[in-house]
Amino acid sequence: RASRDVFDFFEATSYYMNHTPGCKLDNVLFLSDIIDARSINIILTTYKLDLDWLLNHIKLLHSTPTTIIHGEQFLEFSSYIPKSLQIYAPTMPIKYGVNHGKIMVIEMDDRIRVCVSTANLLERDYFRKLNGFWVQDFPKIVEHDHVRNQLGLDFLTSLEIYLTSLLINTSFLHLYDFNNVKVVLIPSIPGYHKNQDLNKFGHMKVRSWMKKEPWNNIENASFNTQISSLGSLSPGWITEFMFSFLSNVPGLVKDHPFNIVWPSVDFVRNSIDGYEAGGSLCLSDRNCKNWLKPMFHTFESIPHRTNIPPHIKTYTFGNGTNLAWFCLTSANLSKAAWGQLQMCGNQNMIRHYEMGVLFLPSIVGELSPTDEPSSVDINTILLPYASPKNYGDSRIWVWDKNYHQMDVYGNTHLAL
Repeated sequence: RASRDVFDFFEATSYYMNHTPGCKLDNVLFLSDIIDARSINIILTTYKLDLDWLLNHIKLLHSTPTTIIHGEQFLEFSSYIPKSLQIYAPTMPIKYGVNHGKIMVIEMDDRIRVCVSTANLLERDYFRKLNGFWVQDFPKIVEHDHVRNQLGLDFLTSLEIYLTSLLINTSFLHLYDFNNVKVVLIPSIPGYHKNQDLNKFGHMKVRSWMKKEPWNNIENASFNTQISSLGSLSPGWITEFMFSFLSNVPGLVKDHPFNIVWPSVDFVRNSIDGYEAGGSLCLSDRNCKNWLKPMFHTFESIPHRTNIPPHIKTYTFGNGTNLAWFCLTSANLSKAAWGQLQMCGNQNMIRHYEMGVLFLPSIVGELSPTDEPSSVDINTILLPYASPKNYGDSRIWVWDKNYHQMDVYGNTHLAL
């Protein structure tokens, strides 16, 4: 693409995807487009971290104050760690929880940049897997009597609570004007959330906003969840989860199809990394339960992204013409990520840190889906998959099974 020194993200858009092999589009983002030379203070959160690659790829991290919060408890660094870097993993208060959210908060002289991502800070995630990035710039407050609107205040408060829980001093956030934000921030923070905190995190945060969202009748709508990992699920939890996203929809949750858009064995085998790509598509044989199998639909490549394994996570409700909403998030389909109601619905237990953004028609206007990534605007949502189909004779990718048919590199897959 044509060279550009810096990007400006003051204008609200939907979201961007990363550059992958064979992609000849202009409207993709590199990590260096987000963390550019104007950065003066940087906060990065991630699950997995390749510090050698990151320091080589983003040179300014050697001299710019940067905090990196990762989720690997036994991470060792071969690189010399510059004095400008502070790196740590948070203590997880609930067993099996991980720091899985991916967010970048970047201060510049005249603005703050917030990016919610689905990519780990790994070279493979940025160049060989499909990932998504919502990013927006916000100016400094100039007027003394600045008043925050409801959405801007919610965005600030959610971001502040999230970063504070990760031991970040967030006083600097109050210098910026978030009133032009066009998404609802959806954080997950580990804990047993109840009383005034019940509706602040995970799927209960979604529920609190969807209850206020006018219902735009969309015929033949289905709930599509497209992720890169599935936890141990139950029918009751699926209903609980769906109700949060569909709490403004008339009728019963069970009246609407729930589809899990997921790569097949053949997709993984023929992907650009062959069976190796399946190591980041985490579905165990134990969690691929019989009652779930009818919900699976095939992940099909969109133009310019042929055979690129997905790491992006998206949730939608709609049809081929309209969407009732769209969510881009680090959260996979699990109780640990979104929360599980306890105490007769009065407590939401969350294990992981996650971060996502929710697009609502009441905020941005009518939403429509596309699989043609020719442009990015706030009302056109680029879905990362073509129209999902029933699995039929295809086999669902399960990462702890053996596959003897050779992949594009002549390898077979033998589960450990």
